[in-house]
Amino acid sequence: MNSILKRFRKRNIQTNIHHFVLVILVVAVSMGLFMGLLINSMTLKNTIKTYHSNTNLPNIWVNTNQVTQADDEFFAEYFDYEKRLFLSQKITTGSKEYDANIYVSNGKKATPYVEEGSREWGCFIDKNDAKKYGLEMNYSKFVVGFNYGGENLNLEFMINGYCSLSEDMVSGDRARIFIDEQLFLSKLKSALPLVDENDVKISYNQVLINSQKIEESKAKIQDYYDTASSTLYGIYEQKDVESLTKMTAEVKQADIMSYTFPMLFVLVSILVIVSAISQLVYSQHYNIGLLKSMGVPTKKITMNYCGYGMFFCFIGSIFGLILAPLIVPNVTFDVYDGLYSIPREYVKLQNPILMNILVVLGMVLVGFLSSYFVCNKLIKKPPIECMRHEVKIKMKSRNKKNKLPNILKMPMRNIRVNRTRTVMSIVSVAGCSLLFMMGYSINEFYKQNVHTVKISTMRMFSGIFEWFSLALILLSIIVLIVQIFKERTKEMAMLRLHGTPYLKIWLTVFFEMLFVCIIGLGVAFVLCQPALMLAFAMFGIKTKFIANFMCYFLTFLIVFLMSAVVASASIPRVYKLSITDTLKSPE
Repeated sequence: MNSILKRFRKRNIQTNIHHFVLVILVVAVSMGLFMGLLINSMTLKNTIKTYHSNTNLPNIWVNTNQVTQADDEFFAEYFDYEKRLFLSQKITTGSKEYDANIYVSNGKKATPYVEEGSREWGCFIDKNDAKKYGLEMNYSKFVVGFNYGGENLNLEFMINGYCSLSEDMVSGDRARIFIDEQLFLSKLKSALPLVDENDVKISYNQVLINSQKIEESKAKIQDYYDTASSTLYGIYEQKDVESLTKMTAEVKQADIMSYTFPMLFVLVSILVIVSAISQLVYSQHYNIGLLKSMGVPTKKITMNYCGYGMFFCFIGSIFGLILAPLIVPNVTFDVYDGLYSIPREYVKLQNPILMNILVVLGMVLVGFLSSYFVCNKLIKKPPIECMRHEVKIKMKSRNKKNKLPNILKMPMRNIRVNRTRTVMSIVSVAGCSLLFMMGYSINEFYKQNVHTVKISTMRMFSGIFEWFSLALILLSIIVLIVQIFKERTKEMAMLRLHGTPYLKIWLTVFFEMLFVCIIGLGVAFVLCQPALMLAFAMFGIKTKFIANFMCYFLTFLIVFLMSAVVASASIPRVYKLSITDTLKSPE
């Protein structure tokens, strides 16, 4: 019995290899996107957390006009703290002038990460800002205006290296510069030759604090400044710092993306997989009946055909898991590099082993169930019924004239006979098209609101969705035409035997495929605007943006052209139809 099953298995794989390859590709695309976005989200979270920890990011910032000796004594008594001078002003380099945030401290808290240059503390600028303003290490100089005791001074500094600041990671309109307090003090003394060096001191205006009890600490600081001689400008924690708020939102957006839109991809892919595998198993009903008549146990027959779905879903999942960390995170972190100053040294891909195992098991289960229910249904029938090819058609009365031309009658009949496959194909095309339309619309929205920082991440992911949805649309259409050929090979061969032109036979296939795709597009068109509004709401974006005409037209054009190209590629198969095909079972 095993040898018989092996022969059947070998022949089935050889004759349906293209079908199995399509299943593998569909699984790989959906799993690649899902796991890729999940890996991206986990990697981003881990990167930010590790970076903030290693750079000793404080959780409380106190801004004041100056840190007096009394302030020093208060903070030393209650907190783990460091002082810092923060300047937000225009600086000049050569003939150019631009805005900058300047941080002057010993770097023990909010420690700058030196990406390039001497490890000895000096003057460092964010690497992205250096490129933006054309500043070079150990060559470019800039001038800082500083008021000391009522005297306006111009302090000149040379850029000693490039750095990244964990509290100011968002690329914006201001350059980010760190200056070591010893270097700043040295420049200050040089600018005041008439003042005793021992009397020259930096007037700090910011206190950085690490505290486990943030609210209690803020209240204590507020109480102190109610009676202090210095003026309190504000007490801030990490959620109040603009750059850190944006990074937190970035991580949140990446989380939303990894568990929402990809799930739609997975659901659409599952429909394609279920449709492809179940149709493939059903096309083997003659062989199932034959094996059953030869005395092969039903359990062995069931496991034999379930094995196809399980094995090829497993292979597809493995390919998807291999591609996931190679595609999506690399694309997203290249974009992050332009938006944020994230040291690549801290970017360590987080690939969850448990999730990988669950994903593989889930797809294998989908493959098993797709095969099992169809195979189990066929096995319950007597062998003679399995081996008989039945096509149930409701014949209309002869008195009623069917005005449809013959070229449309056969596609419509095949659609009625194969309702389940048709519905699955429509939903697949609708889901893929909807994702493409949403990706396109989000890009259009971004172009109209280019300064809306909230959607920078959303736009990046929308581009990824566009490409993945295009791949899935193409695969869905290819699966559809393969299924149509499997269902109608015998019928088309009979038409050819009766002298029907090849072109008419091909058009019946093309029209059936086009009809299914157009219905799927119609569903996508209806759902596009509500889905788009839901997507914006998930990201906290209030807008009345409406998907434009080009979105609908371009989606229609893509689906129509893909259908036409795939159908045209099937022309040689129509020409290969022969009289022997009329004797074949529907497999």
